[in-house]
Amino acid sequence: MSIRLNITNFYARLMIKPFLRRNKDPYRVRRWLENQAKYFFLKPENFWETPTTFSVDNKTVKGLWVGSGKNKKYKGVLLYIHGGAFIFGSPKTHMKLAARIAKEIDFKAALPDYRLAPENKYPCAIEDVITTYQAILSTGTKSSQIVLAGDSAGGTLVLELINHLLKKKLDL
Repeated sequence: MSIRLNITNFYARLMIKPFLRRNKDPYRVRRWLENQAKYFFLKPENFWETPTTFSVDNKTVKGLWVGSGKNKKYKGVLLYIHGGAFIFGSPKTHMKLAARIAKEIDFKAALPDYRLAPENKYPCAIEDVITTYQAILSTGTKSSQIVLAGDSAGGTLVLELINHLLKKKLDL
């Protein structure tokens, strides 16, 4: 294992797991994790973030655009769906990770702030991801210029988005 992975595992055992065992309130966990996420990833060079609302067909989802190098022409959009067991995580917790991935492929990244459980029931989260994807398409971005990515619960939502697109016979 790498040194970085050993440090991350040590930190998880020392700080994150005990905190999660002691705290069952998802709102408190969300605030704590968002605060901790500031230290998880390094910002890429020339990092920027812009709050946004993804809108299409009278549906809206708040979120973030992030990237590296503000005034440049990007090759496409990385639609990054954050993880967090469907109950925590946000664009803020994953924005630096998404920006670093997007930088490697010369894309900017879109991160939807999808509705979380337990206060929102299934299928709210996938509806928000679909709305975000459709909103990106409505800007003139072609489906061939969109890369889908996500971690943990976000990966599940990416698969659900792909399933939706296939069922509707829409371009991927």
